[in-house]
Amino acid sequence: MGSRYWPPRKTPEWSDVVWGDDDRFPLGALGLPVNYKDGYAVNAEHRGEQLRRASPLWLRPVGDATGWRLLSFAFLGAFLPGPDAPSVRLRGRTNARTLRVSDDDVALLADAWIKRLAEPEWTWFAHGERPAPPA
Repeated sequence: MGSRYWPPRKTPEWSDVVWGDDDRFPLGALGLPVNYKDGYAVNAEHRGEQLRRASPLWLRPVGDATGWRLLSFAFLGAFLPGPDAPSVRLRGRTNARTLRVSDDDVALLADAWIKRLAEPEWTWFAHGERPAPPA
């Protein structure tokens, strides 16, 4: 069965985390859950209950008679704070496993978003060039 989207794409998270053995998931810093095809999902969980973690990025289209622009704010803070903090888990066809998302991921990805948005012309990150703190 072919992909249901065009062009077919495989993100680094799909290749390295869902199908690989990497336990770092910095993309989760931009909000959870993250859902993938075939029923795979990454979510915050606490005592067996699945939670939602909102994105630290706030996006609003702003328009007038001259055109539209994208207004964005980044709210920086701890990813999942507290002494009894939720964990981040990958679930799918295989056994669930714990993934790592850090406070540094939140700051780094939000900062990268704001800097890219401020550039006159920007492109999405190429495969392998997504910013992430050292492991």
